[in-house]
Amino acid sequence: MKNKKLYLFLFVGVMVLAFGLILYRSKTSLPLELPKEIDLKSINLTDKPIFTVTVKNSGNSVVEIPRVYTSCGCTTVLEPTGGFSLSPNESKDIRIQFDPSGMHKRGDSVYHEIYILTSKPTENEYKVEMKGSIL
Repeated sequence: MKNKKLYLFLFVGVMVLAFGLILYRSKTSLPLELPKEIDLKSINLTDKPIFTVTVKNSGNSVVEIPRVYTSCGCTTVLEPTGGFSLSPNESKDIRIQFDPSGMHKRGDSVYHEIYILTSKPTENEYKVEMKGSIL
């Protein structure tokens, strides 16, 4: 009899914790809207295209973004140069430049990533994939 009560108590405790975690994540999740992929298509080795990634806060609280960075030295974040905040329903354009001449050659496929960090403990890193090919 004691074992049944113990198991019931543990089961209820685990369920309460699981429900609390789900509720916590729903209130603290970051509803940032941004593209999953940028397709550069085919670009010349000497081109230095500049493109924009728009990030929107569709949530109901301010999101702090301390850093935006890239996975490769051939891709540079032009703006913003530092961290920034997004109020609810606010958008921000992130300007990126890709310079294939230093690290790529003709015929290469391009696959790099742009990382957007947030200060939240969950969902604190977002990734945009950049794809294309070098002519």
